[in-house]
Amino acid sequence: DAALKACTPSRAVPVMQIHGTSDLVVSYGGGISNISVDNTLKFWTAQNQCGFGVKTTSLPDRVSEGSTVERMEYSPCNNSTEVVHLKVNSGGHTWPGSSGSGVGNTNMDISASEEIWKFFNRFDLNGTVQGIKPETRLVQRIYPNPTTENLMIQLLPGMEVQHAALYAADGRNVWNMNGQASAVNIDMSAVKPGLYLLVLTGKTGQEICRVEKR
Repeated sequence: DAALKACTPSRAVPVMQIHGTSDLVVSYGGGISNISVDNTLKFWTAQNQCGFGVKTTSLPDRVSEGSTVERMEYSPCNNSTEVVHLKVNSGGHTWPGSSGSGVGNTNMDISASEEIWKFFNRFDLNGTVQGIKPETRLVQRIYPNPTTENLMIQLLPGMEVQHAALYAADGRNVWNMNGQASAVNIDMSAVKPGLYLLVLTGKTGQEICRVEKR
């Protein structure tokens, strides 16, 4: 509570909260060391002066690992910002999309890294929405995926990328490519096994894909 009372942002900022309801380390309902998720959301929606009401969407249960995700969107808010909560039902103190990342059940229906990138990539430091083009289709095929050494990205006919980047589940940038290309080849031999986020940027927008190194 003391930390929350001392938090006095000078402007509205975009906020994304991802939290498992079965987190035993940072309790969803609040505890000695943290306030509840509900109170956190109330603080930021009040701070950003978001419109009344919330839009709740149940995301597809793609993997049967004992948890599901609800997306809760609070908007419009001041300065064109948003407050979004990804409620991971039965999720533990883990990083969604990255197995063995913490304590408890790990949701694999979403990638936390991917969701964070897609959300914050749309805003600048002042909270205003940038002129980022919406996510678009650039990729025709990624193979082999999972891979052990080389990863080939075949683009759709007529498509080109100007930048490609690979991010680990913890947000580390592990590979980059700059320069116009109609196909991308990534040497994964020096990359540790795990799930990664591939971000491809072209003239028409961006596409974000999940890839795996075994």
